[in-house]
Amino acid sequence: MREIVLEGGRIGTIYLQSDLETLYSRWTGFVGIVVGVLFAAGLLAFILASRLQQIISEPILRLTTLARRVSAEKNYSLREVKTSQDEIGTLIDDFNDMLEQIQLRDRQLEQSREHLEDLVAKRTSELERLRSRLELILDTVGEGVYGVDANGLTTFLNDAASSMIGWTPEELLGKPLHALLHHTKPDGSPYPREDCPILAAARDGTVHHVEDESFWRKDGTSFSVEYVSAPMRDKQRGLVGAVVTFRDITERKRAEKALKKAKQAAESANLAKSLWRVAVRITSKGPSAVVSSGRRPNLIHRARGPWENGYVERFNGKLRDELLAGEIFETRWEAQALVKRWQQH
Repeated sequence: MREIVLEGGRIGTIYLQSDLETLYSRWTGFVGIVVGVLFAAGLLAFILASRLQQIISEPILRLTTLARRVSAEKNYSLREVKTSQDEIGTLIDDFNDMLEQIQLRDRQLEQSREHLEDLVAKRTSELERLRSRLELILDTVGEGVYGVDANGLTTFLNDAASSMIGWTPEELLGKPLHALLHHTKPDGSPYPREDCPILAAARDGTVHHVEDESFWRKDGTSFSVEYVSAPMRDKQRGLVGAVVTFRDITERKRAEKALKKAKQAAESANLAKSLWRVAVRITSKGPSAVVSSGRRPNLIHRARGPWENGYVERFNGKLRDELLAGEIFETRWEAQALVKRWQQH
């Protein structure tokens, strides 16, 4: 309500009255329209999202699930079904192609692995046969055979060597054999490692042959040996150790000693036969040197005299009685030398 004034005087009053129900109705309509539009938009968005999920998200989820399954099962024969020709379909094709390549390589690797296993099994069988044959040869050989590496540690030992020294291969493998087997010389003095011909072969690359040394058994006793130490080389011709072949020569030395003694006895017997015979030098003047018969002969020398002929006749008679032949010496000194030889024996 408001007054109306004209030239300073009040001429009336204006009273305005408005009804807002129509306005409220309009606002209600507007709100309804907006809500309807939003609902329709949300519904449309939901429909579009569902459709897009089927087109985009669902194939990607299936690819993810398939990738996890392939990774867990290691089964590269699995494939994803292509449902469209768009970018998602291209992605599925590429994924399937990747699986196919992996499967092909896996199949090739499996074939290579099987082939390699066959080769390894074949080589292992051949090596086992060679090892068995080598062991059979080493065990059949009557001589002792063992090997050492560049540091002098035992690498193998055959049965003959084990039997001679009293150590088993298991006890010696990886052990310094010089300290156990070759530590003392035959005269009882220590045998330095630096002077050992067996280990020298692994250092200088030459063959060492020793005819009379001693090896020591596990029980502390020793025996005479003859051995050959030969260097062992790898494919690059580098020295990696030595192989030793040895034999027990105790019986041989005993036989050689007995043979030497028998030879000396035979020589003494032959000399005794020679000295058993009577030796005399006969000249126009008679004997000048005589060796008497017997096991211990003596030199007889006498001056010449008129009775020499009788002496010689008696001596010759003794020769005929004993059926012995005489030996003639040119000088007394030859007869003396014969007697001296006897005395030396």
